[in-house]
Amino acid sequence: MRKFRFRLEALKTLRESSRQRVLMELTKVLTKEQLLVVREKEVRLELTKVQYSLSRWIQPGTLSSNRILEAHHFREALVRELGVLDQQRKELQGEIDRRREDFLIADREFQMLEKLRDRSLKNYSLSEQHREIQTADSSTQHSRRRTDS
Repeated sequence: MRKFRFRLEALKTLRESSRQRVLMELTKVLTKEQLLVVREKEVRLELTKVQYSLSRWIQPGTLSSNRILEAHHFREALVRELGVLDQQRKELQGEIDRRREDFLIADREFQMLEKLRDRSLKNYSLSEQHREIQTADSSTQHSRRRTDS
């Protein structure tokens, strides 16, 4: 039996490496998004702490204008940072969507070649079995002719 050779193996390998590359790019972008989420949680926690401190410092008898002013400036800086993080996340979401679409396309192309290879292998196996049966049949018929003569 001859060995099966898929003629598009090089293309399949190329598609597989392309799919892996696109998946790695998607993973990097998703990691960036996770880092932004973590930073956003940190900023929100810090903002909550500042708000709590401000509410304590404003109570009668404990007013310190410098502390309140510093806390207020810090709170404004945190709010600005949240705005920047939100903007970065929105931009990153567009990139994530593009990378996911790229991955789906690359995966679809690879899967198509995989199915084609499987189908080709099945057809090859069937044709080889058919050829072996024909060879066996012709050998049997050849033997019968000798026996009959």
